[in-house]
Amino acid sequence: MGHSLRECALLEHRNLKWILENNIEEADLGLTFEADADNFGMVEAVELVPNGRDVPVTEDNKREYVRLVMELKLQKSIGKQMEALLDGFHQIVPPALLPVFNEYELGTPISFFYQIITTANNNNNNNN
Repeated sequence: MGHSLRECALLEHRNLKWILENNIEEADLGLTFEADADNFGMVEAVELVPNGRDVPVTEDNKREYVRLVMELKLQKSIGKQMEALLDGFHQIVPPALLPVFNEYELGTPISFFYQIITTANNNNNNNN
């Protein structure tokens, strides 16, 4: 059975915290500078440094390993999703117009379009 995103994030946090707080060489985990990244449901092994699958994680470099894993999870794993979100957003507000608005003014068209989409979806669901 699969885990929720929240459960996965908590487990990953616990594992990375354990790595930082314990002697990983004594634990003999066999970690290398490679980590899994979710790419729209497809899990891919990503090397965190050049030839990362051949670079063992040691007590001396474990902080760098944790930093790179976190960077991968926070930036690269959600990069395509963020790109898709921005593409949709830019269909509503062209990038050239963004400097004209502050964050409160941008919230108005987003809320407006959300209401339109929600109403249309509700109407479609009620008609089926």
